[in-house]
Amino acid sequence: MVSIYHDDGDSIMMTHYCGLGNQPRMRAKGFADGTLRFDFVDGSNMASKKEIHMGALTIKFLGEDRMQHEWDLFADGKKKQTVTLSLHRAKE
Repeated sequence: MVSIYHDDGDSIMMTHYCGLGNQPRMRAKGFADGTLRFDFVDGSNMASKKEIHMGALTIKFLGEDRMQHEWDLFADGKKKQTVTLSLHRAKE
């Protein structure tokens, strides 16, 4: 899986090339208290947004060398689970 972040006018967009075989696009909804939230806009290789897909992402910046991603998985139009990834940069 790969996620690409890019400018879109005055906002930030993200396309998530998912292992599920679809490509949901999300737009940043705001940055506050070290947290950046992305919400689903649309997606390719999806007949509808009721199909299983990653539908939201919250990125928490927890310090200079730490961040946490919380990916919300949706199916049938409802949130089914949250997958949390914690990232920590090791010092040399």
